[in-house]
Parts: sequence; C-alpha cells; structure tokens
Amino acid sequence: MLIGVHYPKAGGSSVGTALTEAYGPTLLRDYDEAPPRVDSPVTFDPVGYFARDFTIPHGIECVYGHLHINKYRRIRNARRFVMLRHPVDALISTYFYFQSVSDNVGGVLLQHIKKNKLTVLEMARIPTYTHLMSRTYFGGVDMSCFDVIGRHDRRDVFFTSLSALAERPISPDHRVNVTPRYDERSEMLDDPQLLSRLTDILRDDVRFYERHAYRD
Repeated sequence: MLIGVHYPKAGGSSVGTALTEAYGPTLLRDYDEAPPRVDSPVTFDPVGYFARDFTIPHGIECVYGHLHINKYRRIRNARRFVMLRHPVDALISTYFYFQSVSDNVGGVLLQHIKKNKLTVLEMARIPTYTHLMSRTYFGGVDMSCFDVIGRHDRRDVFFTSLSALAERPISPDHRVNVTPRYDERSEMLDDPQLLSRLTDILRDDVRFYERHAYRD
C-alpha cells in the first residue's frame, strides 16, 4: 500500500497523472477533505476527524490526494511519500494559479482572494497560507512516517525514489497543471525585497521545509 500527499503547487498534479498511469483503477484519488478547505472536517473538527478510523477499500494499492497524512495513520505497513516545494516559491505559484482560474471556480478561500484582489503579501498573511506546510498540512505529523520526502527542485530524484518505493516505474515525464508564466510573476521572483518579506512571513514554513526536505 502506497499513501501519498499532494502538496499544493509542488508538482503534485504531474505525480497524480503518473500514478494513474502506473496504478489505473487501483489508485484512489482522495481530494474531498483537503486541509486548506475551510469547509473540510479536518479544518473545523480536527479532534473528531482524527478520532475516526479511516479504511481503504479492498483492491486499492495506492491512495493519493490533498490529504492530511494522519488520516491514514492506522493503516499498517503502508509506505508514505510527498514532494515539497520551498514555501515562498509555492505561494507565488499558488497566487498566480489562482489568477488563472475562472472566477466561479474554487472554494471559499480562493474566492475571497480573487474577490478582494489580495496581493501576494496579503495572501501570505492568511493563517492557512502562513503555515500551509507546518500546520495546515503537517500539523501534528511525525515526518519520519514518510519513506520518501522529495523536493520540487529535484523532481527526477524524487521520481526515482518513488519508483523504487512503489516497486514499479513511475514516469517523470508528465507536466500537468503548470502555473502560467506571467511577467508579474517573473518580476516578483526577481524582487529581493519582496522575497525577503515573504520569507519573513512564512518563516515557520521555511524552517519546516529546510528541516525535513533536506533530510537526505
């Protein structure tokens, strides 16, 4: 059994496509209770949520999605994986991804950001995104439970490790849901003052990332 977390804007859609190719109908895509969603029980009732015993249907060999890994903590002998991305890079990519989708698409947070025309700094200060990695997705998680923690900037290494973990080929060739390249995005990435301010706002996530994404 393989269980994987799709961390936002870290190449997870490409991973999902590769897993679909490798596992077919034995892949369960778990996206209905994403941790950042304000209407998800993992958000509004975490104590009750994690007290439940979640099971995996018979015949499923891999579970993957926007999920909190502790959801399946009682599943024994499962191998777990995730690919992460530097929090500042991931936030900027998420911000421009939100700009690219239709106004009637997405949940409450996305709609709030678009309706109020929040800047990337204002988005970074929303608690869900300030601590997207260290609390929203991995709050209370013993990160040693992951057999593979990959990095977006070393995706080929990640896919090699994932293939070994799965004991079957997982193709690195898919490029899915890539955030469009905007001139404004390039300007942000070239603005040291903005990057410094974002790094400060996201400092807890940056520390978390540096601690766990470089454990190899």
